[in-house]
Amino acid sequence: MDDSVMMEKSAYSLRNITNDKIINFIDKKFKPQDDQLWELRLEAESKYIPIIQRDVENFLISLIRISAPRKILELGTAIGYSSMVMAKVLREIHMENEILTQGKKVSEGEGFKIQTIERHPQMLELADENIEKLGYEEEIEILCGDCLEIMKKLNGLSESGNNESGYDFIFIDAGKSHYLKFWQEAVKIVKKGGIIVCDNVFMRGMTVDSSYDIHRKHKTSIRNMREFLDYIIELENVHTSILSIGDGVSLSYIM
Repeated sequence: MDDSVMMEKSAYSLRNITNDKIINFIDKKFKPQDDQLWELRLEAESKYIPIIQRDVENFLISLIRISAPRKILELGTAIGYSSMVMAKVLREIHMENEILTQGKKVSEGEGFKIQTIERHPQMLELADENIEKLGYEEEIEILCGDCLEIMKKLNGLSESGNNESGYDFIFIDAGKSHYLKFWQEAVKIVKKGGIIVCDNVFMRGMTVDSSYDIHRKHKTSIRNMREFLDYIIELENVHTSILSIGDGVSLSYIM
């Protein structure tokens, strides 16, 4: 393997936004949800397949537990890992609710649904295989195609009354150059009181300091991400926090 490839892989693994000792400390405290998801994570990490980082997974689990969303939209399925993490937490919540209510339904629409969008055929195949293997095919629906096009269709369904009045939780983890466009469509289909989370907003530190863009290949992405963060911070009726976990996460509450 030549030096340029090694440099790219090295840069890919670095976060550049916090101290390595802190990262290692947090990662060692990571508690896998179950053996199957742990094995899938280790495989993805060993093959440089992009999935949510360990501290982001813990953060996502906490958010899902706190908000208990019934309808989730994810942009960027990859191998299906984060969808299954969220689905497992929601299963646990609904099992706990059944115990508390002695098996009775709390209300209509007791179940939950996760829809996740992916356009890359290879990832679609892997995600479909993983979701079926781990038994989440009833809760997770993969939507094949372009995120923007699909969200516009979902918005049309919502306006016509066929989309069950929008999403409680939207997780954006797709093409970083398009976060602003993704957001502008996402906010049309998220409920009031809903949450939008965006992953990798620091882009391995490049958003903050463009000198991390070693080969000067990401100028457009850097500019677009900076514009996106400026935009969501200034929005009225939206409260956004930018957090230095993982590769940077934005958390927005829609008022």
